[in-house]
Amino acid sequence: MFNFLKSLKDKVGEKAAQAFLRNKVKRYGEMINLKIDSQGKSISAIFLLKGEDAQTAIEIAGYTLSEENGKLYIQIEKLNSSKEWITLLAEDFLSGKKIEIPANIKNTIQMLL
Repeated sequence: MFNFLKSLKDKVGEKAAQAFLRNKVKRYGEMINLKIDSQGKSISAIFLLKGEDAQTAIEIAGYTLSEENGKLYIQIEKLNSSKEWITLLAEDFLSGKKIEIPANIKNTIQMLL
């Protein structure tokens, strides 16, 4: 029963995250798929980026959520991609950085992740 509820929670989280992220990535391409494993603290996504013939896979292998002064932040521990340059870009610009979660989805993210 617990696994069923965990799976259901992740599915709801995936749908909410897809709805939010589709608009954010529209300029760069299309999100094909998104999977969340809240227990394993991992997120994987597949994109079809503009100007690319092949899909691009991205996996976040570990993340932490923290709250400071009423704001929610996510910190990505490790990001891997099927495109080496994206992995390197993430290492340069995301490593050790806290990214603020928009206030309008803060409660949903806290509940789901």
